[in-house]
Amino acid sequence: MPGRRPIFLSICLSLVAGQDASSTMYMTSNGDLHLASDLNGSILLNDVNVVTHVKSLEEENKQLTLQVSALTHMLDATCQATFAGAATPMLLRESASCIESYTNPASGQVGFASASATPFEASPDYTMPSIYFYKWQGGEFVRDRAIETPMHGPVLAMDMVTFHNATYLATLYTNSVGQRATVFVFNSTCNCYTLLHDLTGYQMTGTAIIPFQDDVFWITTAAGSTAEPAQTKVYLNFTTPPYTLNVEGASGVSATEIAGELQVVVASSGNQGVNGTVEGRSNTTVYHWDGQQFVFNSYLPSYRALGVEHVTIAGTTYLLLLNSRLPNQEAEAVIELYRWDPTSREYLVHQSFDVPAVSPASSLFELNNHNYLALSGDAGSVLYRWNEREFALNQALGGHSKYTSDFEFAQIDGQAFLATAREPDYPGFSPNPVFQWMTCRFATVV
Repeated sequence: MPGRRPIFLSICLSLVAGQDASSTMYMTSNGDLHLASDLNGSILLNDVNVVTHVKSLEEENKQLTLQVSALTHMLDATCQATFAGAATPMLLRESASCIESYTNPASGQVGFASASATPFEASPDYTMPSIYFYKWQGGEFVRDRAIETPMHGPVLAMDMVTFHNATYLATLYTNSVGQRATVFVFNSTCNCYTLLHDLTGYQMTGTAIIPFQDDVFWITTAAGSTAEPAQTKVYLNFTTPPYTLNVEGASGVSATEIAGELQVVVASSGNQGVNGTVEGRSNTTVYHWDGQQFVFNSYLPSYRALGVEHVTIAGTTYLLLLNSRLPNQEAEAVIELYRWDPTSREYLVHQSFDVPAVSPASSLFELNNHNYLALSGDAGSVLYRWNEREFALNQALGGHSKYTSDFEFAQIDGQAFLATAREPDYPGFSPNPVFQWMTCRFATVV
């Protein structure tokens, strides 16, 4: 909400019955911090202070006010104490452009798939392991396998899905000529990924695999140019010809099921203007699948939107739209969180994030029954936590986040990790830290 000062930790406080007004701090297994007191009552948190409504059989209702600054200091000190002996964050030791969590179809082990951001000039034989798979072993992430590809450029996008006992890996590569979108499928005979589908294109920007009921949709997005129109293509069960969605400047796609209906949202990074220039203002487009074709639903005004992501919280569908800005340009748009209104069948603005970013990245995930949002901007990466109304600032993640291109969350062997993909060769930093959850927050890069 405009004007609200976010409290550093999302907190839940409770009081227990007793005689004196002393109190102690303790922490539950899900990371909530509680203030245990011998007063019986409830806590109300607002912008200025914490108000305790004291209820007792002998006394009338009283009100005790504690300064937020002092309480926040106590909470922060309690959380910091849990870091005693915490290990340095694990690093995926490979430059990456995007990252996905995955489950090994053979072993069932959860890990991360990291896509290479190495420029094609670095591979003189024009082949390189573009996708590295990592597993958690002995307190660190180690390489499990790799997929080599004849493309000699970075991976722009990647998506992994298991559907009807088949594990698919969709990738989008680029080189000096154009782009190549591929789909691999896990082959249990060789315990490897084999090529299933392959297509080439120009100005392609993203790829996704979307299961829905008994079908699977493979989607590729394209920005388009003055020479070639923008066409987002949707392949039903990997067959041709594809359905075509005409979204100029298409930069990413997300899909979700709402009341038994498949909804697809295609983000737009800008329209082609005069003499081939790109105009930042455009329309991100919402479609729904009627069983035969994709039907237009509505537009969402956007500005250089580089991505879009769905999340469902307490039965309500939300949509995060990653608007961005040009380098050395004042922010003209903020990152928006929309809420789906089932009555009007449209998205309404729910919350705005004033996080200027040339290339924002995000991840929406659930941990210990709480919903979180990791978001990168030019000034740093931050973590927000849902407070039943909106996302409130929870912690700073540290590092040079303006180079972060992707986040991915996964729970592995009872531990929680937030992995990143960052541009390579930034002096003084490993490009891909993995933040580990330490009871109440993620350990951060120093």
